[in-house]
Amino acid sequence: VNAAATAPAITTQPASQTVTAGGAASFTVAASGTPTPTYQWQKGGVAITGATSATYSIASVAAGDAGNYTAVATNSAGSATWAGATLTVSAATTAPAITTQPASQTVAPGGAVSFTVAASGNPAPTYQWQKGSTAIAGATSATYSIASAASGDAGNYTAVATNSAGTATSA
Repeated sequence: VNAAATAPAITTQPASQTVTAGGAASFTVAASGTPTPTYQWQKGGVAITGATSATYSIASVAAGDAGNYTAVATNSAGSATWAGATLTVSAATTAPAITTQPASQTVAPGGAVSFTVAASGNPAPTYQWQKGSTAIAGATSATYSIASAASGDAGNYTAVATNSAGTATSA
């Protein structure tokens, strides 16, 4: 006796994911139905060639892989479409690199002076200004200013840019 054909019904739905570029992503869907359904994965409503199993995986995610993924389960009694999940791709972590060096300056006593630095990196780096090799308390922005310079302020100023991937020190 053969069981009556029943249309597919999605029973397991994966969640949306955020993956760092270069990382792996995987979506798995399950469906009931008789006969056993086949699957077709889609990205943005367009079928993905060769993506016909219950799991769709991307070994090394790139920015172009971001989007909405759905799966269609089909058998002789009908089909069911899983609502889908979004794959968000975040930029890879990169160590800071100084992109704008602070410029040397000469100022008369009592004059104002300001040094500016810029650095790239992901996540965005934080800054710590130093005079010589000593950190300046509270000097943690991209610009360090002295409102009224005194002779004791003369010296070499550098900025250290830091994020979770490393550090970079300005000239």
